[in-house]
Amino acid sequence: MNYWLLLDRQQAPAMSAFMPYLHESEFKHAQRLRSLALQQRYIIGRAVVRQQLAVQLHCSPLDIELAYNPYQKPLVKNHDHCFFSISHSQQYTAVAFSSTVIGVDIEHIAPTIDPALLDVVLTTRERPHVQSATDFYAYWCAKEAILKAHGTGFLTNPLQLHLHNHQDWTFQAELANQNFYAQCALPVTGLMSCVASPLPLPDLSPQGWEVLTFSLPKVIH
Repeated sequence: MNYWLLLDRQQAPAMSAFMPYLHESEFKHAQRLRSLALQQRYIIGRAVVRQQLAVQLHCSPLDIELAYNPYQKPLVKNHDHCFFSISHSQQYTAVAFSSTVIGVDIEHIAPTIDPALLDVVLTTRERPHVQSATDFYAYWCAKEAILKAHGTGFLTNPLQLHLHNHQDWTFQAELANQNFYAQCALPVTGLMSCVASPLPLPDLSPQGWEVLTFSLPKVIH
């Protein structure tokens, strides 16, 4: 099980279509979020995760138990070989599913970069490899995806992570005595994406992403 989905929430149906996939506690959590956009993002993301996991685990979406590690990384309880990661940027939501730990990140590419961000994200050795905004967002997404796969996200300082840049936006890094692999792609114009794992993953080219439109979230077999 290794696949990744990109969803354009602007194409989503009414939120009532996703409610059958959510527990009451999740719906109440969504209601507490400060804006309708955040509520929509949470509801769609959680519904897609439950629906896709239900297909893989041959159960009802509502039978799936989700939990969080101490760093707030979401986990599937009682299933040691079923992992997912989720990311949002503007109208897009990305979800990656795998039989090993995985991290995903997406970011819209801004035309210019705040110089302060360079100091936050890039090590001295990485700086020469970043010649454009697109390069910068590849490094940003790779670091965040790796740190998500590691389980801490940006609660770990990204400067502790040095990326070895291979061809075609493929990266390798070591963190806590563990190797991680990451590959970036542009699944749609202006959107950088990255999937990362401790194991080399299959095709992460733009063709490796499935960009979904909605009736209800598509079932992946």
